[in-house]
Amino acid sequence: MMKESIMKKGIVLTLFLLVVSSVLLLSEDKNTINLELSQGFFRSSNTTFQTIYGSTYPTFFGVSLFWKEKLKFLTGFRYFKKSGETILESDVIGIEPDKVSLSAMIIPFNTYFYFGGTKMQPFLMGGFHYAKFNEKWIDTGISTSRSNFGYEVGGGILFYPREKWSLSAGLTYSSTNFKDEQEIEALDIGGYNIFVQFSYKLFNLK
Repeated sequence: MMKESIMKKGIVLTLFLLVVSSVLLLSEDKNTINLELSQGFFRSSNTTFQTIYGSTYPTFFGVSLFWKEKLKFLTGFRYFKKSGETILESDVIGIEPDKVSLSAMIIPFNTYFYFGGTKMQPFLMGGFHYAKFNEKWIDTGISTSRSNFGYEVGGGILFYPREKWSLSAGLTYSSTNFKDEQEIEALDIGGYNIFVQFSYKLFNLK
């Protein structure tokens, strides 16, 4: 199982690098470096996560390379923090739930493919990410940290209301398998994220 997971990551990374290498051979017309900021609404497909924390609101800040108005390569930091209540397995019935706090940082490496005209373009996107989740039970002082690579895919629409900036809206699905000490796939923190993204052109590539 672990070998299959490593193989999948290798395939995704290889495809990503092939796309990047191919695009770098193209003309440099209409290439821009952009500042990216987005706000999302994330609902996990993991029942336990959703029961404890409910929906979360990840904020993203990063940079992108927009190539020939058809491809965009994006990376940066996505972060959210949420609190909830849970009962540990060692707790007995009748004890008050323990308050728990979660902070998450995700570093995505995504490629966007745009279609259509210059004023409004639908897009498909996909890539991989590195995610780190830190949980702390407030009353007991217990804390855990999990990290691993995952993937995300999605789509949406890109708008061009101004020359220097644009606005996107879309939906993504992500999956990240976290393992326990025995290297068993124990928890998949994945789900759906509805987002609105603001892009500001910093400069053109000459």
